[in-house]
Amino acid sequence: MIQDYQYLDTYTPTQYPYQGQTALFPSRLFNPNYSWEQIRKIELALELGFIKDRILFVGNWYRNRSDNQIIYYSLPGQTGFINVLTNFPGIVQNKGLELSVNSINIKRKKFSWSSTFNITIPQNKLLAFPGLATSTYSTQYEIGKPLSLNKGYRYDGVDPQTGIYRFVDFNGDNLINDNDIVYNGTNQAKFFGGFGNTIQYKNWELEIFTEFKNQNGNNPFFTGSGLPGTASNQAISLVDRWQKPGDIATYQKFSQRLTSAAGSAYIKMLNSSAAITDASYIRVKTLAVSWKMSEKWTQKMHLQRCRLYMQGQNLFVFTKYKGADPESQSILRLPPLKMFVTGIQFNF
Repeated sequence: MIQDYQYLDTYTPTQYPYQGQTALFPSRLFNPNYSWEQIRKIELALELGFIKDRILFVGNWYRNRSDNQIIYYSLPGQTGFINVLTNFPGIVQNKGLELSVNSINIKRKKFSWSSTFNITIPQNKLLAFPGLATSTYSTQYEIGKPLSLNKGYRYDGVDPQTGIYRFVDFNGDNLINDNDIVYNGTNQAKFFGGFGNTIQYKNWELEIFTEFKNQNGNNPFFTGSGLPGTASNQAISLVDRWQKPGDIATYQKFSQRLTSAAGSAYIKMLNSSAAITDASYIRVKTLAVSWKMSEKWTQKMHLQRCRLYMQGQNLFVFTKYKGADPESQSILRLPPLKMFVTGIQFNF
């Protein structure tokens, strides 16, 4: 949220007075030249109905290009401020395709089956950024790539002799530094959507809805909760660590110091391809069964409607992701909770 009067510099009272007087220190760098963001949009939509609208298709293609975005631009620490409110000089494009299909597959007096399906294919890309190579974002963004990219070192396993994480030395200078930072992919979803079915038989109804997402995500067993070896909780999988020369292990040796070789490699690993993993999934989001009392009985009971139902949420997830959940992507946060609800509904 952009607050009022951001074009002015501000001062904040210190906690400790100076010579009996309240002192002030600068708390925000002024910028009188920022302006509104500009967005240019193009959108095309198509709606089709088939077989007397038993099959409905909706397609939507969009492209949004925005420039002059208002952001907190990062500054070098020696300026005295970590950022300044200004306009982002880049042009960002968001485009995608949204498709949905609703169908009545079977419709009989006592039995019916309907389905719904939707899928979104988004794409985000940085089209232009004047002076990117010399800006503070030179290692964060890349022209032609998504904003949510992973730009870092290329992970190359654990050295069997030293027990330290290895990274690819692209320029061959026997050093791993900023010159070896490359594009390692993005956490932006390739596509996502849902598929639902409703089946009715006499007074019974079954509803099931599944959601799916194709994406990369954070690898919790590499990012973890701190340097393995320090006083912090770690996943049990880290027992597969290097312990002696010749070991072929998934994780490097433990260390208690970030200033050690293992600590330095750990910091590089957090900004490398090892921190990314496949987090695609299919989740059974909702499953519900209900029974509706017949009109004969509802009229006798002076009711408009009476329904018994049972519903479950977040019941199953199918994924290759090895963490607790591909949506939360953390070993420290709970996945979406399973919920079961049962009840009776009366309409008078």
